[in-house]
Amino acid sequence: MNHRNQTLYRTVATLTGDVTIGLLFSSICIWIINVAALGIFLSFLAWLIAAILAMAASQYLIHPTVNFLLCDRKLERVVQKAHGLTGVFIQFGNLAAEKTMSHFGHTRTSEKTNWAKSWT
Repeated sequence: MNHRNQTLYRTVATLTGDVTIGLLFSSICIWIINVAALGIFLSFLAWLIAAILAMAASQYLIHPTVNFLLCDRKLERVVQKAHGLTGVFIQFGNLAAEKTMSHFGHTRTSEKTNWAKSWT
């Protein structure tokens, strides 16, 4: 796997975590504003505190966690395992198709099709 793919995976994971943390803190903030019936100024302060907490959680919690969980070695293993599973699923699909075709009376050779050969 090249460096560009690794960067893309880490970026997507980081952005997903950042959006999740932001939505979590905004939901909490909306709940507090509705339950406490805060005025405009206190609502603004609640949003400001929630935004600062979301940025801090993103910087000190999400980014280090993504960097730890998606290091180069672990990304390589995941890609290798996923590539191995695609071959298994394609073989299973070919076998299921052959069984289905033979059940309905169609005959087919057990040889793989060209697109299946390219994946396994």
